[in-house]
Order: sequence, then structure tokens, then C-alpha cells
Amino acid sequence: MTATNTQENAAGGGNGTGSRARLLGVALLAAVLSGAFALLVLEGTVRMLWPQRPYEEWVAPDARYGHLYKPNGQFKYPFPGSDYVMDLRTNSLGFRDDEPKPAVKGEKTILFLGDSYTVGFALDVESRFDRKLAQLCAKDGLKFRFVNCGVDGWGTVQASRYAEDHFDFLRPDIVVYTFCENDPYDDASFLENEGPTRVETRTSRLFLHKHFHLYRLAMNLRWMWQHRNEVKELGRDQKADGTADPAAAIVISEDLWRQTLGHLRDLHAALLRHNPNCVLLVQASSPTSENVRSHLSSLGNGKNLFYVDLSGPVGALPVAERRLPHDPHWSAKVQEISAGALYARIARP
Repeated sequence: MTATNTQENAAGGGNGTGSRARLLGVALLAAVLSGAFALLVLEGTVRMLWPQRPYEEWVAPDARYGHLYKPNGQFKYPFPGSDYVMDLRTNSLGFRDDEPKPAVKGEKTILFLGDSYTVGFALDVESRFDRKLAQLCAKDGLKFRFVNCGVDGWGTVQASRYAEDHFDFLRPDIVVYTFCENDPYDDASFLENEGPTRVETRTSRLFLHKHFHLYRLAMNLRWMWQHRNEVKELGRDQKADGTADPAAAIVISEDLWRQTLGHLRDLHAALLRHNPNCVLLVQASSPTSENVRSHLSSLGNGKNLFYVDLSGPVGALPVAERRLPHDPHWSAKVQEISAGALYARIARP
């Protein structure tokens, strides 16, 4: 073979390799463009058929309390995989409650503090435990003013701070605080960052969350899938006494417990300074957790600070009946149980 032929073959081989590389590049570009087009079509479909409302649509950052609901709002919150749509209406103060009325002389006020369980998140507002308690009181002729100041995502610090800042208007005689297992972590995070709540800390995820309904839908479906699997597993492993519960698996360190119990004691002391006859009632969103019961019951003094134990009637329910099928919050049945237990304590002479 001559030198000329060798050079021609080499050139031909080089052209073949280059052609294959170009074809591969074109194929990859086509695949990327096709994928991007498919995602855009899916995004458009989700926007039209299943719009995913961003959390910021009804929540506003707040330097003192982290975040608050936007006042005088009406928002619709759909739950992926379910036909249920929550109707979230807020009053002029930014709470999911009727418009607050000034306290009337001789009328006592019951103030409800807490996070999403107090809000009645994922539930119709008339099924909420404070509304059920109001019905029980009205039936027996007990006159109270009911004020719900729950905000989902709040910890003990935020709820206590809001109450203390507004004692002159709220004028509580009885305060019902619903403890949730994430409260100690919410408190620690809030005190560490002290300022407006951030929905997402990573820039890339924040961008996706802010601009794409498809991303929000994917995150909601993932969360719902995890919740349903947890309920199924715990339902299979439920003990005879019914103590298994999804939220009971959350581990709270003793250091966090000391801090949260301290916040609750501080709230109690502030209430008594404002109204020496005020009573603080504490209940738990996972009352069957022995860890929660033992710590919260240690707060009680038998006089004006009580732990309302729901473990008996809630423990008698199957796990699947304690939480909503479309969301891990209390079912209407547990809300009713809570109202009955609170009424028994309030109506007690």
C-alpha cells in the first residue's frame, strides 16, 4: 500500500468518526428538545387542569412571627389524588376564623393557639374542634367568645409571641394550645433564623417551586405517597392497644423538650400576669405517644395548667380513622373527640 492510499484511508476514517459524532450530537439535542417540549406540555396541562397554588399565595412573611396568613383572603387548596378542595378563608387579622368581636363584659374568651391542627388544615372549618366545642357549650348554655389564632408552620414561640403581643384585644380566660411533634424543631429553627419564614432554602428548588406547577405537583404527590405508605405500614403493625401513629415516630431530644416545655411555662406565666384567673389547657396532636404524654403531663399543676389527655378514645380508633385519607392531619372524628375532652375540662366546676 502506498503512502497516498494510507493517507486517503485515514482521512476517510476521520470523516466517518466525525459524522458519527455529529449524528450522536444531533440525536442528543433532539432528545433534549423532545424532553423539554414534553415537560412544557405537562406543565401547561397541570396549569390548566390541576393548578398547584403556591404556599405564598395565602401566606405572607413576617419579621416578628415568621409568617402569617394574608388577611381577608379566600383561597382554594386542592389535594393531589383526592377530590377534596380546602376552602381557606381568613378574617381581618389573617386567621381562619370568623371576624373577631370585642370581648363583652361578663363573657369569657377561649383562645386557641397552635399550628395546622388548630387551623383545621385539610378539613372543613365546621368540623374543627373549636367549632365543635362551641356547639357543646351553646347546647348547655355556656357563653364563651371563641377566638382561633392558629397558623400552620408555627411553633410554640411564634404562637406565644403573637398571643402576648395581643393580650389587650384577645383578653383570654382560657387558652387551648395544641402541641405538635414538630413544634420543638420549629421553635429551634425560628429562634436560630429569627425573621421571615423561607419556603425553600436552596436556590434551584426555590426557583422551581416559584415558577412551575409541575414541580409543586410532583412534590405534593411524593409527600402524599409517603403519608399513605406510613399509614399502611403502621396499620399493619398496630398493637392491640392501638398506640401506633405516624407522628409518634418523630424523635424529640431531651434538650429540645426542655426548651419547648420552658416556652409553654413562659406562656402560662404571661397569661397569669395578664389575667390571674386564666387557665392553660394543653393537648397533643399525637396523644397516643407515651413520650409526648409523659412530657406534657409534667406541666400540669392541677390548678390553672392542665394536660388534656386524648389517648384513650383516640387510641381506640384504628390508625386509618385518626388521620384524613388525603392528608396526615386529624380526622373529623378526632377533632370531635378533642372537643368533648376540652368541654369536660371547661365545664368542670
